[in-house]
Amino acid sequence: MPCDENCGRIAVRVQKIFNGASLLTHGVFTSSLGALAPAAYTPPLTYVSARYAGDAEITSYRVSAVSGTSRSRLTIAFEYDVVVTYEDAAGACGTARARVKDAADILITLPASPYTISASVDFASAIGEISFPNVDMTACRRLAVKVLVPCDVILCACGSIALPDARSVEDEVCRLLV
Repeated sequence: MPCDENCGRIAVRVQKIFNGASLLTHGVFTSSLGALAPAAYTPPLTYVSARYAGDAEITSYRVSAVSGTSRSRLTIAFEYDVVVTYEDAAGACGTARARVKDAADILITLPASPYTISASVDFASAIGEISFPNVDMTACRRLAVKVLVPCDVILCACGSIALPDARSVEDEVCRLLV
């Protein structure tokens, strides 16, 4: 059935980004190392780099209205796992996990309707020091905060879709034998 004859509607609930903010920070981030791979290594460990890109786990947030404006102060605490690359005294390379506990303060406009806060992090470091079990990483961290609100989207459903007829390869091969 062609689309112009039947346009049934489908409602889909999605998350709409109401607002967002990005914050670039340069600093020293300290954490303890865990999940070393390989598990056997020759101390001391030499720091090579640390990286992460992905979602952050929001552990808490607080919203405070800023008088005289439509904006609010969002104080957010979040955590993410960084992969630290190191070299041991024998020259073997390895990786470890460092759980970074972080926080940020931003001004943002929030909706009057219910919302959720989402955060993602890009983290890069090429300077650091390992004093096992701790690691100090001089890094750049980009935090992206999104304010999400539920949104209903209506899509036009065009009835059934007609696919073209296919010809079997076996039929073509068999015709060569006749």
